[in-house]
Amino acid sequence: GTSWVSRGLLVEEQRTNLLPRSEEFNTGWTNNDINISTNSVTAPDGTLTADNLVPNTVNTNHRLYQGPAGSGVASVSIFAKSTGYSWLQVTVGAGGGTTVTVNFDIVNGAIGDTILAGGATASGQSIESVGNGWWRCKFTTSSVPAFTTVIMPRPNNASAEGQAYAGDGVKGVAVWGAQLELGSFPTSYIPTT
Repeated sequence: GTSWVSRGLLVEEQRTNLLPRSEEFNTGWTNNDINISTNSVTAPDGTLTADNLVPNTVNTNHRLYQGPAGSGVASVSIFAKSTGYSWLQVTVGAGGGTTVTVNFDIVNGAIGDTILAGGATASGQSIESVGNGWWRCKFTTSSVPAFTTVIMPRPNNASAEGQAYAGDGVKGVAVWGAQLELGSFPTSYIPTT
């Protein structure tokens, strides 16, 4: 729901978050032309641990990514909040090959385009309000041959993965709690260091 009030026992199967540094986007993530303000936005759990991602003014693909080892059916989720830009694009798969890309409208709480490449499929695309302007963006991939996970702040609903644009150096997207797990649905957030 929209509050962090305990509502009883939650029983879920055991999972592992395959993305290290799930709250530290300035460490362990490869950065392409994004200025990162670390621990500058209050996260969904009330701590000052969310990072603000602000694309610079270069006309390029502004993104962060990391590629944990593995393949198969996986679910990805991330918390996002607008700090000027309305969209977050998330891609999982093998760069230039089998990928699933989903655009999330983090102002209106809507799913934008889903872009599939190399025979990949997607399911369970959803965006859920968790309060204070934060959204949990989620989807599940078909079996992909690699787990490179890419997050891109966007000014619009891109019709392709990683379309280039020039940022203004001011607008961006706050992110927190990136998660990639083996399984056909996302579970509760699992922090990693």
